[in-house]
Amino acid sequence: ERNLLGRGQDLRLGLQLSKRRQEIDLGFTEPYFLDRDISAGFDVFRKKADLQEESSFDQDTVGFTLRANYTFAEDFRHGVNYDLREDQISNVDATASRLIKQQEGIFITSSLGQSITYDIRDSRLKPTKGYVVKFSQTIAGIGGDVHYLKHSTKNSYHWPLWSDWVGNAAFTGGHVVGLGEDVRVNDRFFLG
Repeated sequence: ERNLLGRGQDLRLGLQLSKRRQEIDLGFTEPYFLDRDISAGFDVFRKKADLQEESSFDQDTVGFTLRANYTFAEDFRHGVNYDLREDQISNVDATASRLIKQQEGIFITSSLGQSITYDIRDSRLKPTKGYVVKFSQTIAGIGGDVHYLKHSTKNSYHWPLWSDWVGNAAFTGGHVVGLGEDVRVNDRFFLG
């Protein structure tokens, strides 16, 4: 619901159920927190995945995110977020790689992130032209068991084709490096 009770608040519930993956995600966003141009919200999530065919293990993740963002210049927004999650790698197959076997168990990730977004689309909800560029950084190790530094970028370009048709090209990229340790398998980037 993008306009909860006519107040512009965003309430989102996502549910994905399949044999190999189950996800539930609940999110709430207040667009004018404390009657200011600050968007603030939270997400609570749980994800279970059977990755036996690809990686020889099962993964269970539960956690939450606190987030806020604000406009600091025309077309620019700055966001901050705090994530706390528990990841469990279990049911590791005997034929799994040594790396996967070493990462079996339960680990806590506590991370702080920030992002800068440049958005000159004609609409955030139904863009027909323009582009958006977002740069993000996350540092994990604010407590917890996991330590890394992650940089990423998301770029999207929209252009009108004809009538109600809109073209879209998007690019996502990133880099992650462990801080004093290897990057855990569930914190790496994956294709698809």
